[in-house]
Amino acid sequence: MGSVALVTGAGRGIGRAIALRLARDGLAVGIVDLDGATAEAVAAEVRAAGGRSAAAAADVADREAVGRAVAAIEGALGPLDVLVNNAGWERLHFFAESDPALWDRLIAVNLKGVLNTTHAVLQGMAARGAGRIVSIASDAGRVGSSGESVYSACKAGVIGFSKALAREVARHAVTVNVVCPGPTDTRLLTDVMAGDRGAKILEGMRRGIPLRRLGRPEDVAGAVAYLASDEAAYVTGQVLSVSIPAARIPLPEPRAGVLGESMPRCPRTFAGLVAVAWHLAREFPCPPLFEGATPTLRRLLNLWLLTWESYRIEPVPRSLPARLCIESTSACNLSCPHCFTGAGEVGRPTATLSSEFYRRLLAELGDRLWQIEFHNWGEPLLNKHLFTMVAEATARGLSTSLCTNFSLPFDRARAEELVRSGLKIMGVSIDGARQETYQQYRVGGRFDRVLANCRLVVEAKRKLGARTPRVIWGFHMFGHNVDDVEAARRAAHDVGLEFHVSRGRVVGPDWDADERWIPHEHVVPIPCTTLFHTAVVYADGSVAPCRGSFYPQDDLGRVAADGHSGAATFREAWTGERFRVARRLFRERSGTPEERERICFDCPHLLDWHDYLAYHASGRQPSDWRPKFDSNERYNYFWKRSRRAASGEPTGAAAATPAAAGLAPRAVSAGR
Repeated sequence: MGSVALVTGAGRGIGRAIALRLARDGLAVGIVDLDGATAEAVAAEVRAAGGRSAAAAADVADREAVGRAVAAIEGALGPLDVLVNNAGWERLHFFAESDPALWDRLIAVNLKGVLNTTHAVLQGMAARGAGRIVSIASDAGRVGSSGESVYSACKAGVIGFSKALAREVARHAVTVNVVCPGPTDTRLLTDVMAGDRGAKILEGMRRGIPLRRLGRPEDVAGAVAYLASDEAAYVTGQVLSVSIPAARIPLPEPRAGVLGESMPRCPRTFAGLVAVAWHLAREFPCPPLFEGATPTLRRLLNLWLLTWESYRIEPVPRSLPARLCIESTSACNLSCPHCFTGAGEVGRPTATLSSEFYRRLLAELGDRLWQIEFHNWGEPLLNKHLFTMVAEATARGLSTSLCTNFSLPFDRARAEELVRSGLKIMGVSIDGARQETYQQYRVGGRFDRVLANCRLVVEAKRKLGARTPRVIWGFHMFGHNVDDVEAARRAAHDVGLEFHVSRGRVVGPDWDADERWIPHEHVVPIPCTTLFHTAVVYADGSVAPCRGSFYPQDDLGRVAADGHSGAATFREAWTGERFRVARRLFRERSGTPEERERICFDCPHLLDWHDYLAYHASGRQPSDWRPKFDSNERYNYFWKRSRRAASGEPTGAAAATPAAAGLAPRAVSAGR
């Protein structure tokens, strides 16, 4: 075995275990991580144990940064004999709903990162006539993994690259191999699953694997140590899986539940507990959905409980939501024709979120929340206290996001205040690449002002050395702007923004019924997650069933706020009668005449859920099921609620169609 190793992504988890193992085997170890502080902490551990170590901060996607890190490690420890490509990054996604900006980042870290570090050390190894290169891929790269399509492609690329490179450099006595970890346990997982119930869940997960336990970081480290050793001198171009073939862990299948009949409660089976735990274990310590949040024991326990309660469809949950969608203000500076606010729909009196009400909610929910969205149907930047609110959420370890049209006065000072607030994600709605196209939907907006404001934020991030917020150019595609997509993508790249295209929804007939330009959003047949997972709260204290709801008659609760009457606590509203009835509908779609008039009873999501149950109960393959409602028809359902309130027309499923809603003449694009 060589005397000096470099491990990327070694600040924690598997990378840390590899670094410590190699150090115990007598190697000097260079610790490279995106987070310089964690890299230095691991290097300190090695030195405290009597070893030699040096640390460097680098993003493996940045070739120049990698070169500097390699030079620093070699300057401190000597020429490299062993390289372990461990750094990686993932965000769960369905490919059809992803965008090239996400692909680019996944490829840059997981594939190009391996190329960058390998290229930086390879010539030196070849010149010295010895070297060991071990890359950490994944079983996802061997067999694929749902929700990880691009990540799987990257890891498959690492495997193919390593096999080919092994042939190229064998004559220089440089070996190149791959280790593919399977599900791996962590200390955090053990902490979260403490207590009698947690012990049972962990035991169930272990029972699903013939070896009766999950993998450990040290298991992966052992495999790497072997491939880096003299014993593996004649092993090259190989792929070693550190995993055990797991027995299938089944989710209880839905039974019966046709329209009007009862959907039996999923039995409180051990398999159900295991399935929920297995799902959450894949996302520890922080679910990708809540980017930048700080995991805590209370948050993780609440997330487990709400996942279990939504799985069980419990009408009265003991958990609190993981996400708060709160409207900063119901006012807007633009007149987007098919946004409720922009079109002049009258829902409730205009209100701006007060600091007092916000802090009450934060005090009650903050320890269990993971994320706060500061937008709904208004323009959030019109709230002058917004950045202070974001900063207070950041101080509690919460992920924060907002969506803005950004067509309003802004300056460098405000840009720096925004960046300092700790905001994690800022979506900017820009539906065109030029004023003529942009203004067709963003009525009253100025394209040049929006781009100038985006540049101010990018410059402020650069000046302050901040990685956040991620600024995403959100492009809603409609018939009038399809030709602008590529120009907008290039403009986003030039400004330094991520780019995301989504399907524009229209009030009336679908503009792209045959899905020639862009597919409808994927529909997952599950009970409504918003009723368990996300609280939608208006500035006046109203609690809505979901983001699509706009009119006060459709609210499911109210919290006392700024002189408005309501429940003393959020939990009281969250577990109130109207929320209980809404959740119960996913077990049994029945109710009193008054309950049948409520927004959830004819919601397309509910109807599709019961249709899916009936389809499955008939003995057909669930994978063959197709939804009755596409995303445009779902949007029209919420718009027709205003007509129902005004004219008393029926609320049945037929009313969700454009013709029944009387909206066909207004076929103009919609999007926030």
